[in-house]
Amino acid sequence: MAFICILALYVGNVPAVQANDAVNENIDYQLTSDHMLSLPIIASGNIYSQVNFQYQENLSVRNGSKVNFWIQNNGRNYITTSINNQVARTFAPGEQGHITAPVSGDYQSFIFRAYPTYGGLISMQYAIRQR
Repeated sequence: MAFICILALYVGNVPAVQANDAVNENIDYQLTSDHMLSLPIIASGNIYSQVNFQYQENLSVRNGSKVNFWIQNNGRNYITTSINNQVARTFAPGEQGHITAPVSGDYQSFIFRAYPTYGGLISMQYAIRQR
């Protein structure tokens, strides 16, 4: 007789591992609920117990005049996000939302950052979309 044991790890009250389909559905719902169009995702994922997050992408205004960086703070520490060190917002534990920056060139470099506001580690779900 064989037994199967399933172990689930939790960070706070959020499962440490989520299926990709569930993650993408949640991102689509959150962005739609914020009155944003359902747009192709440039980048998305989950970050767990990291010192910081950085993602760089070259964008063209032909694909949309704005870029959005959405996060859900799944950790215990405050997270500050920025786009090109100009647009910034701080998210409390459990909070979600986005920041937006204009896209004006044909080949414009964007750097998306997230880091712990007061030190520690960050855990978050994120999506970057252009509209």
